[in-house]
Amino acid sequence: MAHPKANGFYNAKGPAGGIPSAYTLIAAQFHDRIISNGDINRIKIFEYQRSNWTFHGKGLWYSTSKNRDPIFTLIGSPNFGYRSVHRDIEAQLAILTTHSKLRKDLQEEMENIFSSSNLVTKSTFQLPDRIVPLG
Repeated sequence: MAHPKANGFYNAKGPAGGIPSAYTLIAAQFHDRIISNGDINRIKIFEYQRSNWTFHGKGLWYSTSKNRDPIFTLIGSPNFGYRSVHRDIEAQLAILTTHSKLRKDLQEEMENIFSSSNLVTKSTFQLPDRIVPLG
C-alpha cells in the first residue's frame, strides 16, 4: 500500500485531503484482523514510500515453497468498487508460468518495488504522523 506521503491526495485541499488518513484507518483495522485471526505469519502488509513519488500500484505474486521466483501474478486494475464495476473499464490478467526468465523478471520487479517499502507493524499506526484524526 502507499504510505500517506506517497498517496496522490496527500495535502490535497478539502475532503480529498482526508483520503490518506482513511487508507491508514482501513489498513490499521485490517492489520488488527490479521493479528486477531492468527495470520501474522501468513499475511504481510508493506508500505511504499519514496521521496517525491506517488504510488497507485497493486501487486500480487505467488511463489511456491520450493522456489522464490513467482509462478503467478496479476496484471491490471483490480478495483471492484461501485464506480469500477458500473462506470469504468477495468481489466485484469492472471499469468501462471513455468518460464524461468519471466519468473526471474517478476522477482526483480517485486524486489524493486519492495526496496522502497517497509513492513507494516502495529507500531506503524502508533507513530505521531499516523494518528488518524477522527471527529
